Amino acid sequence: MSIKPVTGGTMHTIVVGAAAIALLIGAVWLTRHVIDGGAESAPGAVLGQGLPASGERFEAFGYRTSSRFGSTIDIVIADEHVHIQGPRVPRAVYYLFIGGQCLIGAALFTVLAASLAYLHWQWLGWALLALFAHYLVGSLGAAAFWELPRMTAMSSAKLPSISFPVSAMRDVRVGKGWSRRGLGIVILPFTKAIDSMADDCISFDAPDGTTPRDVVYALHFPDADEVERFLTALDG
Repeated sequence: MSIKPVTGGTMHTIVVGAAAIALLIGAVWLTRHVIDGGAESAPGAVLGQGLPASGERFEAFGYRTSSRFGSTIDIVIADEHVHIQGPRVPRAVYYLFIGGQCLIGAALFTVLAASLAYLHWQWLGWALLALFAHYLVGSLGAAAFWELPRMTAMSSAKLPSISFPVSAMRDVRVGKGWSRRGLGIVILPFTKAIDSMADDCISFDAPDGTTPRDVVYALHFPDADEVERFLTALDG
């Protein structure tokens, strides 16, 4: 029985296949890291109580981070607690949103590897198609999953809410730090543009309420004065 030598074409196929498997594993790991990569939460988070009638009130725009809040968000700081209410997608939907972009990104880099291995322009066409699909999922998903619930709820009181102690907040940042824990890689086509507008964004780790881990909240305020007022309210 003779053993056939590995040809150049076969070797290219092996390399591209290995790259595809590695990228797929990386996409799964990155999805879980973005969503569930936070530290263990401090106790005290409460879901579904709405907003208190008194306290320092704010309105901000929520970036689509692992807190799963997005669109226009109402915030009240009262009695050393932060109360947040606004559109919030279920964990399964957010997994679909982030995981879908990670898998499309893995496909994009796989076809780029194939284009280098086989030196054929058709693979570049598939790469452009994957890039367009990534952009489509990111932009349409961000609109459909968060903006539609805000429109259909008609009243903020019907939207999900969470409250947690100010002391449970960690790693408070102003500006570009909102895309930490790998999110900036997942939404790479959008990250630089959002960073250029994020001077008035406050991001922090805080309890998720539905899991025992912290998630990232990113709140974009109307101006620097509101950012300062929010930080002052946190200090009591």
